[in-house]
Amino acid sequence: MIELELRSVKPEVLEFARRAWAERAMTEYRSLQIMTRFVSELAAAGVALETQTWAAELITDELRHAALCREVCRALGTAPRMPEPLALPDPPSFLALPANQRAVMTAVTMLLVSESLSVAVIEDLRVRCENPPIRAVLDALVGDEAEHEQHGLDFVRGSLARSPPAALPGWRDIAQKALEPRLSQQRAIVASLPTAKQTRDAWPEPELVALGLMGPERQAIVYVDAYERVLAPRLRDVGLLV
Repeated sequence: MIELELRSVKPEVLEFARRAWAERAMTEYRSLQIMTRFVSELAAAGVALETQTWAAELITDELRHAALCREVCRALGTAPRMPEPLALPDPPSFLALPANQRAVMTAVTMLLVSESLSVAVIEDLRVRCENPPIRAVLDALVGDEAEHEQHGLDFVRGSLARSPPAALPGWRDIAQKALEPRLSQQRAIVASLPTAKQTRDAWPEPELVALGLMGPERQAIVYVDAYERVLAPRLRDVGLLV
């Protein structure tokens, strides 16, 4: 059980932490649902059993992540949130696709795009957090997520290499939609800051990082940097960015 010393935490910081970790708990639960669907897509497509095996391991990882985030919520004195609607809202157009296409779409949007950016944010927190219970949670999250993104990259690369060239623009559009409008929003936040404030060092945020959090300004800086330095080269590598 996670225990946190909260007596010296400012009320506004504690409230922010409660909202943020409740949101994380909800996000991790949704990721669990998506990874469960991903395994069913791979099985229906008849992909190699080795691929199905590592994909099934993602489910266990996401279960652990959701449980950890829920424990942090309880330690902060708040209830974890569940997604709304609770059932995964897959649009009919997605469900109408063949299983192999649904699997690649899931890998592009979740394992390649979302995981790459998520790892960057969590890693930025992890290396700075000196609060042992929170640091342990961040260690667990970033260790699994980094493995997820590598599996996703390999799967997408192999899948797109087998796709007809005419299909590539469609996959590029899917990757772009997974990025927008979040990327534009984060770029706008960075652009609104004075030049001297457009660096991580300008936002040390000791009270926030102690609870595994960062403010919107630092998050935008980390997000944009992760896209430009990590994700964009990966997208180019697999042909999803020109």
